[in-house]
Amino acid sequence: STGPGSKYGTYNHILATAGGTHYGIYSDVQKATGYAAYLIGRTSLGIGASNRYIMPGADGSSGQIMTTDGAGNLSWSSVTGESTMANNGLSLSGANVQLGGTLIQNTTIAQNAFTLDINLNNTGDFAIQDNGTDVFFVEDTGDIGIGTSNPAYPLHVVEAVNATTYGVYIDKTDNTTAETSGIFIEKTGSGTGRSHAIYTDVTGTGTGQKYG
Repeated sequence: STGPGSKYGTYNHILATAGGTHYGIYSDVQKATGYAAYLIGRTSLGIGASNRYIMPGADGSSGQIMTTDGAGNLSWSSVTGESTMANNGLSLSGANVQLGGTLIQNTTIAQNAFTLDINLNNTGDFAIQDNGTDVFFVEDTGDIGIGTSNPAYPLHVVEAVNATTYGVYIDKTDNTTAETSGIFIEKTGSGTGRSHAIYTDVTGTGTGQKYG
């Protein structure tokens, strides 16, 4: 036909008011090498006159994927490379994001009602450093060092800066009728040896006065 009107090889129209399940075309081809549908020509798929997809007119290359331009036209595109980034205390090793790196902004971890555990379950220690020097150190044994990375006691404080007046400073302020203390020490000694709640040992070659 040479007329200007639309041409249909097959036109199927089923009213929405018709009962039962509707099939515009139902094909059941049992042979493995057969075709339930064999289409030659531009192919458009969709559920209405708009929002349709027009299939590409040629095969893509190996490894390409089908993408849309947002206007219903499909084409083959190559997959871009990995674009994962890690920063602000994280680093990227291959495809793995790992702890470790430099903070690039103020950072807060909100715990809410959850507990944050750092489990020293082996020989690894925990350290907070100032310019590469340990200032707070927790050994895997549980001993805590302030100013030392080799604590010999449950709490071991080392302070050796001449310009620092106090090794430990406690500022206790209150206004109450109850009994209060700046320091409270409870020491239980059940053995036969001498027991001290506080023991001071002031040594050194300095000529200034020394007080325990």
